Amino acid sequence: MEIKIVGRWVDDRMKECLACQTLRKRIYEALKELGLDLNVKNCESEKEYLSYGVILTPLLVINGKVKIMGKVPTKNRIKEIVKGELNA
Repeated sequence: MEIKIVGRWVDDRMKECLACQTLRKRIYEALKELGLDLNVKNCESEKEYLSYGVILTPLLVINGKVKIMGKVPTKNRIKEIVKGELNA
C-alpha cells in the first residue's frame, strides 16, 4: 500500500503546512493502531501534484487514488479508509 500526502507546490517542491503535518501524525497513529508499518511519502514532483487535480490541500492519496481533499480527517476516518483499501 502506498500512502502519500500532497500539500502546496511552491518553488519546485512541496511545502508541508500545519495541516499536512497534522495529517501525517494522524496517519501514523492510525497505522500503528492497525498494526501496519508503512511509510508515508510526500508528493515528489509538480507533474504528480497536478495529476491529482488539487483544488484544496492537504490531500490523502492511497494507491494513487485521492481519498481526502482539503481537510484533515480524524484518526478513526483514516483507519476506515485504510481498512477499506486493505479489503479492496
